[in-house]
Amino acid sequence: LQGTITYNGETITRDNLCRYRREIGYMGQTAPHLDCGVKEFLHIPYSFKANKDRSPDKTKTKELLKQLNFDPAVLEKNFTDLSGGEKQRLLMVQMLLLDKPVYFLDEVTSALDQKNIRAAVSLICGKPERTVVAIAHNPEWEEYCTRVITMDNGRIIDDLKVGYDKKGRG
Repeated sequence: LQGTITYNGETITRDNLCRYRREIGYMGQTAPHLDCGVKEFLHIPYSFKANKDRSPDKTKTKELLKQLNFDPAVLEKNFTDLSGGEKQRLLMVQMLLLDKPVYFLDEVTSALDQKNIRAAVSLICGKPERTVVAIAHNPEWEEYCTRVITMDNGRIIDDLKVGYDKKGRG
């Protein structure tokens, strides 16, 4: 594949990629297979060059864990001992702690039950200044969309602009 990616009118290149990694986050649906504690797992993004000037906020970590329906004791567990849904929610905590203005998400609620889907979607999409591009099959995402694109076999079959104005009004 060939092409260019532009962000805010500037082409992303190898020379400016680190700067954009500070602003753009990605989360896929599958958590990595890591044998570490949950606390260690949550600190991993801060070891990357794009995030070295940041540090995790303990208060915000506890708040995000609560909003994503975790018992605080999860911090004492081993990451490998968690369910797929728990791992997905911890990936969200990791991502949201970085508080980037743009996120690309790929089926990040696929392993969650209805209660946790609602909590996750409203938390991820709850900041008016945040842009979220999400691939999702869960209809809960549509409540927060300004645009819904439906694809089939790699082709756009519907492109619907909807009325969500980021203040919760349709």
